[in-house]
Amino acid sequence: MLINLHFFCNLRDFAYPTMKERVPIIITKALDTLNRKNKIFIKDHGQEVADLVIALVGRLSKLCYEVKTNKPLTPLTDKAEDNECWNRILSEEENPCWFNSAWLLTECYAYRRIMEAVMLSPQLGFLDPFGEQKREALIGAMNAIKALVRNTQAAVKASIDDSKSKRHHLNQLMRVCLWGNRCDLSISAGQSNTYGEMPEIETLDSYLLTDNIDQVWNQFNVARLEGKVVLHVVLDNAGFELLSDFCLADFLTSSGLVDRIHFHGKPLPWFVSDVTPMDWDWTLDQLTNCEDTVMQSMASVWKQRLGDGGPWSFSVHDFWCSPCDFSRMKRYAPDLHSILEEASLVIFKGDLNYRKLIGDLKWPFCTPFKEALRGFQPAPLCALRTIKCDTVVGLSEGQAEKALETTGEDWMIPGTYGVIQFSS
Repeated sequence: MLINLHFFCNLRDFAYPTMKERVPIIITKALDTLNRKNKIFIKDHGQEVADLVIALVGRLSKLCYEVKTNKPLTPLTDKAEDNECWNRILSEEENPCWFNSAWLLTECYAYRRIMEAVMLSPQLGFLDPFGEQKREALIGAMNAIKALVRNTQAAVKASIDDSKSKRHHLNQLMRVCLWGNRCDLSISAGQSNTYGEMPEIETLDSYLLTDNIDQVWNQFNVARLEGKVVLHVVLDNAGFELLSDFCLADFLTSSGLVDRIHFHGKPLPWFVSDVTPMDWDWTLDQLTNCEDTVMQSMASVWKQRLGDGGPWSFSVHDFWCSPCDFSRMKRYAPDLHSILEEASLVIFKGDLNYRKLIGDLKWPFCTPFKEALRGFQPAPLCALRTIKCDTVVGLSEGQAEKALETTGEDWMIPGTYGVIQFSS
């Protein structure tokens, strides 16, 4: 039974401070970066491009004012391919405003408007307003990444022809992928909160509210009996989290658990730290050119796997940057739904993907995960999510109350708790 959507009229919901405080801060940080780098733009791209950046600053300042003052959500005016879809969705809303419409719509719209401001000047196509923050987050996590890469190599060696070891290391690396999701720049309003050292995964088990890894293991084995095992990973954050995704993929491929892996990223800079094609390429190049020979070697293997005819691939789709929850995928992106149907398993990473899986609705905590998907089941799927907003399902009786008592009324906000949930 549903209670309601997230509306901004309820000041107790995390939606309100997100739109009232965090989104304006995120826009302001982008403005600060653009202003600070003005001389670099002149040097690298010339005065004409620098003047376009000044115009961009004006558009972003106007957007920040609109958010703060609860102005109406206006149609997009750029020439991007998703423009028509966005404007059709906005037209279906009754008097949409920043604080009076569903949170999923307005938060996604905020990032789409940021990118509209960029795309109105086509010469600025190279510009990612959040790129500097993402690069700094990766560099700040290098010690943890070095440890993770070496741990992954050891896991692969230990798992050769050893089913028990494979299962153990799958458990460990999926947990790294889960807790790596804490490194989310949209939650911290752009402040880096990445790991400086490898997290001690076992110490975090008391914060894992649902653990369906055994069902994931069983799904891999069932799929193997049926033939080729194909995994799709719907990515979330760049930085340490993306490296944890690479390492999980490396283990799954090297150990023979999976034959092919397809990664899905965002076509646009999105929610500050989400993975774009530019982030994807830059991360691999960064590892290839670093001084650590182990990471160089690993990155070289990953690039080979991503080459023509290799077992890995990467793509983007406009639907991932839409305001639609995933139950609407068949209507708005039937081609993407068909692609996911080919998977043996789809892993959805992070908070936003989880919100879209369950409709960003206020479900009772004990609602079964499969029920909350509302029919979205293109293939067996698994959600890896650290909880960063006030909606979650699939908990046992009393778990939410215990977390509230232990951690306080904001227990669902900072990514303290996590879930690994499976549905087939």
